[in-house]
Amino acid sequence: MNHRLSRRRFLQFAGIALAANSIDWLFPSGLSAMFSARGRALHKVPMHARPEAQAPQVDSLWPDSVHELKWYDGQWLRVANGYARQTSFQPLLNLQPPASFGFSELPGWVEVIAPIVAIRQYCAPYAPIWGRIGHGALLWIERSLRVDGGMLWLKSAAGWLPAVHVRPVEIAPPQRQAGFAEIFVDKRHNRLLAIQDGKTVFELACRLPNTLPTVATVTSQHPASVRRDGGSIYPGAPWYIELGPGSGAISGVYWHHEVGPGAGVATSGDIELPVIGARVLYRWTQAFGLVKLRLI
Repeated sequence: MNHRLSRRRFLQFAGIALAANSIDWLFPSGLSAMFSARGRALHKVPMHARPEAQAPQVDSLWPDSVHELKWYDGQWLRVANGYARQTSFQPLLNLQPPASFGFSELPGWVEVIAPIVAIRQYCAPYAPIWGRIGHGALLWIERSLRVDGGMLWLKSAAGWLPAVHVRPVEIAPPQRQAGFAEIFVDKRHNRLLAIQDGKTVFELACRLPNTLPTVATVTSQHPASVRRDGGSIYPGAPWYIELGPGSGAISGVYWHHEVGPGAGVATSGDIELPVIGARVLYRWTQAFGLVKLRLI
């Protein structure tokens, strides 16, 4: 099969399985409006002649390059003139920039809509790069500055970045929902199940740490956090859900897509989700007063 990513295939690529008719109520603009058929190469990606690891390599893709993706199966994608593993790409959302970025919106939260953005020491394109953050990361912007040439720059705790690469993000919770909500952690298959009144609403592919609580409760939520993974530090890890003292947290990740069966261990200590899955779970838990997490 070599089909352009449909809504269903995009969700599958992003590690989301919907068991209910719709979760669009979580998103005023509609969840479907966020889908795209593109992905960001997370590293130098080998392209194979066939969807097999042993197949001859016909090309390679540069890190952070963006590509139109076609569905092949649950592990491989058709990209350009070859095949590559799904875990080599970050699913990109169709996040449109605002018509204008006014000073009235600051200070406030923004999300990265570009595939990647450099964080600089000061507001100039030639300034030293302090770091790089990926698509879907969230940053708290303290102030803005328009420099010569008219470019608007934004100041975050991580450093300066051009306003053109981000947009304001909605943090306010959706309408409160009645009912009983739980998150089941399926350690065997590396997935989370969102349960509402005893029925599965959606499932999310994840990467799990070695240590998991048997039972925990969502105690607080933060739009973003700074995470450490494999010796590297990642600011703006989005849609952060705390599970109480000693119970860890759930966080979105923009720096890898190793989720689901065979994903390995999350060295950050968090339950890790792709950005869109973390966004869905964050807003879903916002809609309920009390959400329990259980290991199954």
